[in-house]
Amino acid sequence: MTLALILAGVLAASAGQSSKATSTDPQNTTTQSTEDENTDTQGTATQGTDTQSTATHAATSVQQQLTNTQQALVKAQAQTAVATAEAKVAKAEATTAKDAIAELKSGKLLSLGLTGGAAVALQTPSPIRNENSQHVGVGTTSVAYLLLLPAYWGASDANRNYCASSWTTGDEDAAIAASIATTKRQAEREIKAAIAEIRTQMPKEMILATVFPHNPRAEVLLPRIAELATLTPDEYERQSPDVINALAQTIWDPTRSSSCFWKKFGVWLGKPSSYNVKTSYITDTTSTTREFTPQVAFGVGFAPNAYFSVLVGFTLGTFRLATSDSGQNESEITWASTIAVGGNLDLVSALFK
Repeated sequence: MTLALILAGVLAASAGQSSKATSTDPQNTTTQSTEDENTDTQGTATQGTDTQSTATHAATSVQQQLTNTQQALVKAQAQTAVATAEAKVAKAEATTAKDAIAELKSGKLLSLGLTGGAAVALQTPSPIRNENSQHVGVGTTSVAYLLLLPAYWGASDANRNYCASSWTTGDEDAAIAASIATTKRQAEREIKAAIAEIRTQMPKEMILATVFPHNPRAEVLLPRIAELATLTPDEYERQSPDVINALAQTIWDPTRSSSCFWKKFGVWLGKPSSYNVKTSYITDTTSTTREFTPQVAFGVGFAPNAYFSVLVGFTLGTFRLATSDSGQNESEITWASTIAVGGNLDLVSALFK
């Protein structure tokens, strides 16, 4: 009996311990599950943060690439603008140099209807009357001269430059280039004057009468000139050359023949230097050296080009005959025929420019 009671107590204690263990296990299971869920949530949050950081970095990289592309584009545009500006400058310099060469060839002084220089002359003074003598040989002297060409004075600027240039080089292209350079400058001045009048609302008839009094062909270009008056400076610079060229062609047409022959002739005035010539009596072959002092020379001149002239004419001067008993020089006024070849001042300009 006692043994049975002890056995029953042992079994009861064993059953109670088992029940306690069973009641504890759900709590442990719940706790473990919660910890696992927290761990998963933290991992998911960390993964989301990493994804957002990657996206931000990618966006920053794309933005940086766009910035670099924009900077490269701006730099390329700036380089293109610089290259375009340099090309314009180079073209303008080339045009200016071409015009300068054409003007150098044109003979600026000659185109004004005058020239001058120094010449080597041969002179033959007339016989001395009161000495009953004749002259032998020919005197050689230098002459400073001024040559006037009146046929130039009534011609247009383009025609004068054309003739001066054609004489200088014998090159038709150089002659035309010199005239075109002149007419372009004139056309640009007239266009600016017309624009100023257009902006004051001046009637078309008055503009033609005041700005283009000798160029009726300019009327057809007035609408284009009026358009230039509405442009910005940059637009004017781009569009005005075509209008300038068109107006220049109405001022002087390079296809038109221009007569230059009579512009080659003129009159000259000069001062020769003194020189010695030999004289001899008619009744005596013994020669005597006498000094001839020219006072003034004049005549007709011919300028085949801007650099040289041929002069023909007369010189008025005095012969020194002898020294009188009172110590004074005796002299006689006489004439000398003169022919000379001279170098014009345009030649000097061409050599030293």
